[in-house]
Amino acid sequence: MNRLGLLIDLSHASDATLRDVLKISKTPIFASHSSSRAIFDCERNLSDDLLRAIAENGGVVQVCLVDEFLTRNPKLSNIENFMNHLCHIINVVGIDHVGIGSDFDGGGGVKGCNGNNDLIQITTRLIKRGYSDEDIEKIWGKNFLRILTQVQEYANSSSSK
Repeated sequence: MNRLGLLIDLSHASDATLRDVLKISKTPIFASHSSSRAIFDCERNLSDDLLRAIAENGGVVQVCLVDEFLTRNPKLSNIENFMNHLCHIINVVGIDHVGIGSDFDGGGGVKGCNGNNDLIQITTRLIKRGYSDEDIEKIWGKNFLRILTQVQEYANSSSSK
């Protein structure tokens, strides 16, 4: 996959699979729509150790807006629950390894952020919490573009050998 320039997404992978891929991937990996197991303990979410391993690989974790991965009672999930996951992951791995993966096409959405027209709610909360414009740009796409570029550069350099 690395040689072909494919970005490896491990949001639906088991912990063991994620660890195995991290051992062999020569390029950053990412989780396109995952949340924090420390905030809400469910198998689908990532432990702090796995979050750190993805960051050490240079990768990115994009936090999802799926109610069932944010709280024990999905009917009560809201944007503040999402923000708790996002900010926790930032605290664990740093601003350079976080993004947002709404999963709106797969059932995503919570009270306060149910579609693309509500995404500004995340930005306003980030501003209120003291994140800089540069930090917000990284969260909204620069981090993802960085790893995508790295994966493509690796593939291009591999094909020229």
